[in-house]
Amino acid sequence: MKILYYNTSYESFQQISMLLSTLNIPVIWIQQNQGSLTINDFIRQTESKADPCSLPDITVMIFHEMSDEQINEVTALLKQHEITIPYKCVVTKHNQEWRFIDLFQELMKEHEYFNNYNQLKQCIAQVSELHETDYSEESWKQYEAAFMIGYFMLQKQSSVDELKNAVQAINDAKTKLSKKV
Repeated sequence: MKILYYNTSYESFQQISMLLSTLNIPVIWIQQNQGSLTINDFIRQTESKADPCSLPDITVMIFHEMSDEQINEVTALLKQHEITIPYKCVVTKHNQEWRFIDLFQELMKEHEYFNNYNQLKQCIAQVSELHETDYSEESWKQYEAAFMIGYFMLQKQSSVDELKNAVQAINDAKTKLSKKV
């Protein structure tokens, strides 16, 4: 059991290491120039030469051989200390041979997807706040059409762009709703 931790700040790594030592969880620091190393390189702590690779200044936490209960315990401890880590994942058979930069890019894509998915869900949920009888027939039809497209995007495996476009279409149609006179 261990955690791989990426952050450009050594002080942040030290803080996380000290905090997680209370749970007896070792933390391995992934440094900004180590993006070309594989996840297994970090897990095994092998002496591998990293090709220069620049990574953005964000935070990633990767859980290795930890149960859901242990992950929840770590998450609760972080929350208790008001530490936010936006990107988290678990080492799998599938991703353990990936270079960190590739895993990082996949996490970014997933994060963007779920952000857009949740935005669309919020747009869909907001329809209950509106009443068809309050708006002109034409403007409501346009809003309803955008809403239905968004609803169907949630039901199928939509791309990030499809989700973004559906959110934009609903928001545009909502701003164009005109009250009945």
